[in-house]
Amino acid sequence: MSRLRRAGAAAWCALALASCSLGRAPEYAISDAWEHASAHIDSAIAAGRFDEAEHALEASASCVRPGLAAAWQQRERERLLAELPRWRARPEAARDSLVTMWTALAAAGRAEASDSLVAAERWARLACELGASTLGATHPRTALAQMELGRVAFMLSRTHEVDSLTVAAEASLRAAFGEEHPAVADARELLGRTLKNFSGRTARSEALGRYRQALRTRVALYGPSSTAVAESYQDIGNLERLCVRPHAALEALGVALAIRRRALGSEHPDVASTLSAMGVLRASIGDWAGAESLFSVALEAGGPLSTRSFRLGMLGQVRLKQGRAAAAEPPLREAIALAESAWVLTPRDEGSTVFSGLSTYSDLAMALAAQGKSEEAFEVLERGTSRTLSEHAPPGSGGARGQPLLERLQHVLSPDAAMVSWVHDRLASPRGEMVWACVVRSTGPPRWIRLESTMSRLPGGGARSASLWYELRATARWPMRLDAGDADLRLESAVSSAWFTPLEASLDGVHHVIVFSPDLVGGCPLGALCDAQGRSLLERYAISYAPSAAFYAMERERRRDLTPAAAALVVGDPAYNGADAESWPTLRGSREEIATVRAALPRVRVLDGADANARSLRALARSGELSRFRVLHVATHTQVDPRRIMEASLVLAPDHAGEGESMLSAREIADTWRLDADLVCLTGCQTALGFRAASQGLLGLQQAFFRAGARSVLVSLWPVDDAATALLMREFYRRLPTASGPGARAEALREAQRAVRDWESPGGAHPYAHPAYWAGFTLVGDAG
Repeated sequence: MSRLRRAGAAAWCALALASCSLGRAPEYAISDAWEHASAHIDSAIAAGRFDEAEHALEASASCVRPGLAAAWQQRERERLLAELPRWRARPEAARDSLVTMWTALAAAGRAEASDSLVAAERWARLACELGASTLGATHPRTALAQMELGRVAFMLSRTHEVDSLTVAAEASLRAAFGEEHPAVADARELLGRTLKNFSGRTARSEALGRYRQALRTRVALYGPSSTAVAESYQDIGNLERLCVRPHAALEALGVALAIRRRALGSEHPDVASTLSAMGVLRASIGDWAGAESLFSVALEAGGPLSTRSFRLGMLGQVRLKQGRAAAAEPPLREAIALAESAWVLTPRDEGSTVFSGLSTYSDLAMALAAQGKSEEAFEVLERGTSRTLSEHAPPGSGGARGQPLLERLQHVLSPDAAMVSWVHDRLASPRGEMVWACVVRSTGPPRWIRLESTMSRLPGGGARSASLWYELRATARWPMRLDAGDADLRLESAVSSAWFTPLEASLDGVHHVIVFSPDLVGGCPLGALCDAQGRSLLERYAISYAPSAAFYAMERERRRDLTPAAAALVVGDPAYNGADAESWPTLRGSREEIATVRAALPRVRVLDGADANARSLRALARSGELSRFRVLHVATHTQVDPRRIMEASLVLAPDHAGEGESMLSAREIADTWRLDADLVCLTGCQTALGFRAASQGLLGLQQAFFRAGARSVLVSLWPVDDAATALLMREFYRRLPTASGPGARAEALREAQRAVRDWESPGGAHPYAHPAYWAGFTLVGDAG
């Protein structure tokens, strides 16, 4: 408590400074009378009583005047004075549209507050459409509807919508009411939150700028001791925590807490929100006891499902960090129950998973593993992993009703195969992270292993696994080919020693390793690692990946062998525009890949040149022809956007002459394609990448093709060498027609990667020996 008292004292000092630096409080007192009148007017319009709304507006004249009301309030009233008579005089159908818009906007706000995001989106979208058609796209009321839809889009992780809606709304509101309007500050705050949550570290300074703009507006409007200002300070504190500036974060949160306690009392939900934010800050510096105390107090305030779920989940995590697995279990179970209740009220798509709380399942799995409950820990882990794939599974898949997942999985898992997952806690701190590995074999219970040295550091502080990942990507991007040196081997061996060696006692007799960690071992493909004797893991195992164990079991249950007569579709060598320097360059190896597939499979349809465009693929999707192909090979550029969920795209030839390149986004593929493909090969650069979501993995093209119906997808983790890729595809497809049985496609890829690694040029060199040239291709899904 002494720490909190010191924080409170610092907070009030900061508050005094803020009053000076951000401007003096306005001399007028903001008119509560106008707020009440405005609410009355809105209620009357929503009920279709336009006369009553006009009378309430006229009655507000005495309180909305200079000296008593803010300038923006006066401008709002003046605009309504001019517009209400015109609205009342409109035809009945137009008045009905206005009534519906007002009703929809209010309903959207209520639904959002209760976590009913499906309903909130429906109502907000209706309000936007009616506002644009009845009032105009730039009308302030349309802008408010856009803001509401933007808030819902933020909760559903649709950042492209948040940006477009909020920027448009901010411009409309500024044009109508000027800079000093509450909704302008709200728009800036929402844009800042989007940058903070979805744009990574590079955008944090821009996000802080947005927050400070909102803060200045709120101070000017309400004075420095208002609850609106406290909200801005809390946002700033949360962002400072992410920037690893704990003192600045504590100061900002202290200001927010002091304002809210003074204005709202000690037991208000907003006070609990700030205490919860302080708990996250305490956890980030490893003060588990302090964090636990803060979350416990914050939970007493109640709140919506998502809020309570978050606080319970954090309480469970900090107890787990203290080694109190049994005490962590009850709040984690309760957090999951609340998260599942909220999940039902969302669209249950990829975006919904980001703020869903489903990642709490992995925390509960670790708590159970620590107590020796290995089978339950495995089942719990899988309930929260790749939920959108399991919930969009084809009808009839999923095994017998009520059959435990472990039983289903072991039924399809061969004796020489093992499934491996790495489970991380989500509370990064100076004391390191908690990592468990889970190994599942065809018989026996799952084996859980606590890993102790995964956070071992390099000189300078970098984590070894992250350093290897960056090394592989940097080598792949380097314009000249590099050899694998001793330093690379030492790094690969060190990462393997921390992440893989502790598992080897559970891998006796294993030939095929299937990784079912959504993050692919923290980003490093297993094939790039080597053991303590310097042997590449590629030599010891065929390696494949699966979004989850449940997904792997489902695909094996509906498996079939890829016959030599399978029909294939190849999309490659697109005729890119080439009109300017920013055009996409020709893929030199793409033409060779087309020839490779043609040589390997007898029934091949090719879309190349000008025909390799989005229009052609959309036509195939609409007609249902895409479902005829058992193999789909796409050799095009890809545009990866790791900040926007499901917005990674295939870059294709122009749809029409003179146009720019056409694009097919992951979202469109997931929503409109229907495949029955055993294998999809995406050989462009970084085709595996997308937005990284906890417990859901990389949400991009890979996810899209699985949702469309693909059984396995071959993707790249980093920029790929054109010549090495063409060679790897030639070796892979040479083996593919004869591949059969569990793990056969993984074995074909393994042999192809070895062939690329060992390829010798006429001069005797091995230009592709470095794992950067061959390890980046990973087979995900059913490897048979």
